Amino acid sequence: MSDADRGAYGLRISGLSSARRWLVPQAERAPMLSVTSVHAPPDASPHRLDDASADLRLLGGGRLRMKREEMVARFSFPTSMPDADLLHPCLTAACALVWQWAGREALHAGAFALDGDQGAVLVFGPKESGKSSTLAHLTRELGLAVLADDLAVIDQQQVLAGPRCLDMRGAADGQPVRDRRRARIDLDEAPRALPVSATVVLRWGETVSVGSVAPSERLAEIAAQRTYPPLAGDPATLLWLASLPMLALTRPHEVSQLRETTELLISALT
Repeated sequence: MSDADRGAYGLRISGLSSARRWLVPQAERAPMLSVTSVHAPPDASPHRLDDASADLRLLGGGRLRMKREEMVARFSFPTSMPDADLLHPCLTAACALVWQWAGREALHAGAFALDGDQGAVLVFGPKESGKSSTLAHLTRELGLAVLADDLAVIDQQQVLAGPRCLDMRGAADGQPVRDRRRARIDLDEAPRALPVSATVVLRWGETVSVGSVAPSERLAEIAAQRTYPPLAGDPATLLWLASLPMLALTRPHEVSQLRETTELLISALT
């Protein structure tokens, strides 16, 4: 299979040849997104985003510039950016733009597959809420397929699979990435897309517990995870997601609690 047939989040991706190992086969007619990266002085000017174009500030003085009609993600950084770092986390910003411009929803969330034909579960939580560590435990210890780490694109009530990797702080194994601040763990192959069957909100607390989120609170939880709130997206999808079961998973920070936490979650979901 050629590089032109591989990608992530339902898009074929060109321009990341050194990161090919983490890209996955895409449908023959999937849209093509081209990625370029150049050196440029740091630029901390404010975001500019509308229905036609985007000029977004990235961490470290970088920028992402895109025009809706072109399907080209133009990155600029003060220092060299390897393809592995463009793949994650930078690519998520560009893919989310493509899909929200196209009228889909792109949420800050992970996703994993339940056994059998029970579909996929979206995992919500703010930065440093433990999404990646929870997903890593689900796949490594429980054998569940992880579809996405921190971007969930919803297309026709299905979540689209992202790159086959997870980036974690403090992991003892994996490939060092992002100036060695993360360890990249390879993921097994996963379905290109799966229907969403439930959602989970991660919270920190003193004890491990799982409870249902009230229907009246679900839409606000989901809407808060939209990647680009100024863009219209797909309100019908947000309402549909809010109609699905939503669980709140509370647990302490201790890594030793991960097994109990994930087993309780799976039990509640199944």
